[in-house]
Amino acid sequence: MVKPPMIKPPVVKAAEFQPTVVKAPVVKAPVVKPPAVKPHVVKANVDTTSVNTKMDENMSQKIIKEMYFKLYQDFDVDTRLNIEAVPSYARNILLKISERTRKSYDGSSFFIPDAIEGARVLDIGCGGGSLSFVLSKLVGPAGYVVGVDFSEESIKLCQEETAYHMKEWGYSKPNCECICTYVEKLLDFQLEPFDVIV
Repeated sequence: MVKPPMIKPPVVKAAEFQPTVVKAPVVKAPVVKPPAVKPHVVKANVDTTSVNTKMDENMSQKIIKEMYFKLYQDFDVDTRLNIEAVPSYARNILLKISERTRKSYDGSSFFIPDAIEGARVLDIGCGGGSLSFVLSKLVGPAGYVVGVDFSEESIKLCQEETAYHMKEWGYSKPNCECICTYVEKLLDFQLEPFDVIV
């Protein structure tokens, strides 16, 4: 293979350099219509082709609820929790969470605050109650936890599993409740103030 000869650019002294200004003609770009895109089908089999981009709030909430319902029905795995990353005071509690509650856990992060004994805690987006039940143990019988989620199926599970966890924690009465609502409508419930929100 033959190498092309090296061509050295001419050396131009700064004083000799005269920039040339060239006016480029204005060219109108043709309007290109994007290709038709097949709508993405959500695993929850929500028909996205019927969704208007100017949908009202109720329609978007309905679609999200349907998606979560479908995912909730299909979700039957034990999500791996990086137990080493959990504070030592909460590890044994996590291991005592009911199997049904564990299977509803979607793998989102856990925020476990320190020193919350006796506190009132609000768990926004509680799902099936995994974190809510851990917090209910940590706040003790004098504390209280309210879990909030818009998914009726998740809240139903949380409510069904409350008795199991209260018995497991050795509490004579529940210190945890699960409410099905949107966080924007939480004030409608006239709840007492919270010390911690997760």
